[in-house]
Amino acid sequence: MVEDTPLKMTQVLVLHRHGERVPVRHQTRILGVERLWRQCSIAPFVHALHTVLDTDNDKDAHPTVAPLFPPVIGEIRVIHGDPGDADSKFIAGLKGTNSANEGVCNPGQLTDIGKATMHSFGASLRREYTDNLNFLPQILDPDFIANKLYVRSTGYVRTIESVQYLLAGLFPLHTRPLGKTGDILIHISARENIIPFPPGVTSSDMDSLSHIFMESFIGGIADAATPSKSDLKTAHTVRKLLMGRFVGDLLHTMDENIKNPKNGVKLGIFSGHDTTIGPLLVSLGLFEGETRAWPKFASNIAFEVLQDTKRNSNALNAGDEGRYVRVKYNGVAMGLEACKSKGSHYMGDPTLCTYKAFSSAMRTLIPKNYEQECAPI
Repeated sequence: MVEDTPLKMTQVLVLHRHGERVPVRHQTRILGVERLWRQCSIAPFVHALHTVLDTDNDKDAHPTVAPLFPPVIGEIRVIHGDPGDADSKFIAGLKGTNSANEGVCNPGQLTDIGKATMHSFGASLRREYTDNLNFLPQILDPDFIANKLYVRSTGYVRTIESVQYLLAGLFPLHTRPLGKTGDILIHISARENIIPFPPGVTSSDMDSLSHIFMESFIGGIADAATPSKSDLKTAHTVRKLLMGRFVGDLLHTMDENIKNPKNGVKLGIFSGHDTTIGPLLVSLGLFEGETRAWPKFASNIAFEVLQDTKRNSNALNAGDEGRYVRVKYNGVAMGLEACKSKGSHYMGDPTLCTYKAFSSAMRTLIPKNYEQECAPI
C-alpha cells in the first residue's frame, strides 16, 4: 500500500535465486583426497516430503502461453508437520553437532546457511506483505492455498528446498490449517522457462555455458559505450530469447488477476537461479549502476501490482485502466525506462509504472515462436 494514496495492492509476484550452496562440482582436492563440504547438517525438506506426478495438462489454465506447461508436471507436496519441525528446530539445527560422516553436502546442495537465508527471506516477506501492508492473510485458509497462491520452481533440489524454507518463514507453523487442506503445491515443469533453455541443450550444457554466455553478453552488448543499430537489435533479440517466455508467463498471471480478481493468483513465488535473476535484470534494462553486479544468493525481483481504487478497472482495455506495477530488486523500487515519460507512471513516482506502459514494453520481449527463433542455425 502506498501511504496517503488511493492505491491498493492486488498482486505480488516474487522471483528469487536459491540460497547459499556448495560448488556444483567438487574439484578441490588435498593430497589427492576430495574435499568434503560439511555444511549440510539439517535434513533436506525435499527428502522428507511426498512427491507425486500430476498427469493433467496445465495448458488449459494458461491458454495464451501453451505449450509451455507439458503434460507431466512434478509436484512436491508440502505436508503440514514437516515444515513445522523446521520452524521449531531451525536455530537449534544450525548449532547441532555431527559425527565425522554426517553433514556432508552433495555437489550443488543448499547449505545450512542457505536454508537460514531463505527462511529469513520468507520471514521478511511476511513482515512486509502481512504485518505492514495487511495484503497477505495472517492465517492461511484453504481457499487462499488453492486459488490465490502459486509456487513454482526449477527442477533442482537446491531451488525446491529454497522455496520450501521461504514458505516456512512466510507461513509459520501457527498460521497453517491442519490436515490435507494445508498442503502447498510446488510446481516443477520438465520444460521450465525460469532459466534460459534453448532447444537441444541439456541441463549440464547450461551449467557449463550459462556463466560464460552471460559474461560475454553483458560485457559486450550491454556494456557497449556507443552501440550500433546492429548491436541494439542483437541485444533485444537475445533478451527475448533469454527470458521472453517467462516474461510472458508473468504478464499472463497479471492479466488473469486483473480480469478476474476473485479467482486470480494473489501471490506467486518462483524459485530459480542466478541465471534467472541476471538475464531478467538485463531484459528489464536494470542491469546497470549499483545493480550491475552478478546476483548474490537469495537475490530477488518482486512485481507489485496496485489498483487506483478511485477508478473503475475491472477489465483490461485500450486506455489507462488505473493499474500500476512497481518492480523491486532486493527490496529497492526500481525505475524502468518505459515508465519515465509523462503519463507512463503514477503522479510523482516514476517507479510506479502504469500497467499499460509496463505491459507494452514487456510484450516486445515475448518471442512469437521460441522454438524457431532459438533453433541452431
